[in-house]
Amino acid sequence: RIFKEHNIMQNMAIIAWSCAKTGHESPELFDLISRKVVPKMPRFHAQNMSNIVWAYAKVNHPAPELFKAVARTAIEKIDTFSPQGMANMVWAYATAKQPAPELFDAVAVKAIMELERFNSQAMSNMVWSYATAGHAAPELFKSVSKASMNILYTFSPQSIANTVWAYAMAGYSTP
Repeated sequence: RIFKEHNIMQNMAIIAWSCAKTGHESPELFDLISRKVVPKMPRFHAQNMSNIVWAYAKVNHPAPELFKAVARTAIEKIDTFSPQGMANMVWAYATAKQPAPELFDAVAVKAIMELERFNSQAMSNMVWSYATAGHAAPELFKSVSKASMNILYTFSPQSIANTVWAYAMAGYSTP
């Protein structure tokens, strides 16, 4: 039963992600998914949480209860998130303009400890998200500045532009 329920939750996240990835906006479907998954959010795995909020942000579908449920659960499970999962998740909250200061604080702490596992896109997306959300994270920006120097050659022109923009908007010295 638990295995079956996990598969159903994973499938819901995959359906939302697939719709968003292909640009298919279906408000009724997104409303239904949100209603079904919010009560079961504690059973979600990290990747499913980041995928589902990414999908809702990508199609600009309002779902404040979903975002609140993911934030609460993600904070409890922050140690299970990959660098990409963390970056995608804060990107979703920033893009959807969903406030989640406790989540942003938890992600910053975890990201600082694991920056050597982040690629250039995840670093760029991370600082862009914090700047866009207006969430101060001076230690994160300082750590990303240092860590990015080791992989600067891997940054795309767009990632460089986004990173510099994020530092300027957040009021930090650029990396």
